[in-house]
Amino acid sequence: PVGAGPQARGYVWARIDAGGGRTADVWSVDVQHGAGRTRTRLAEIGTLLQAWSGAPHTVIAGNLDAASGRPEADQITGQGDLRAAGGDAAVSIFGTGDLGLGDTATGPSRSMLAATVRVVG
Repeated sequence: PVGAGPQARGYVWARIDAGGGRTADVWSVDVQHGAGRTRTRLAEIGTLLQAWSGAPHTVIAGNLDAASGRPEADQITGQGDLRAAGGDAAVSIFGTGDLGLGDTATGPSRSMLAATVRVVG
């Protein structure tokens, strides 16, 4: 949804072959930036979570303004099995409990994000 912001934001999703007949879903997300746009971000995250629909073996990462304790993080971790894996105040990585997430890092640009992911469940 487009709310109090200058651009329509969105996500891209891919299903990755994790070997052994297992797959993992990876979502790359960019939500509305800026102070005073929390309500818009929450609507965008709500749309994302509805599209995700609780699938196992999932990583959701990107520019989410979802630092620990923020409403955006609470909305994400309050849905299904998603937990925070790391990130700074803006760029975050979340994953389901059936994944091992480690070695998270952000690059010099907030558009660069990396994590080591293992399917454990």
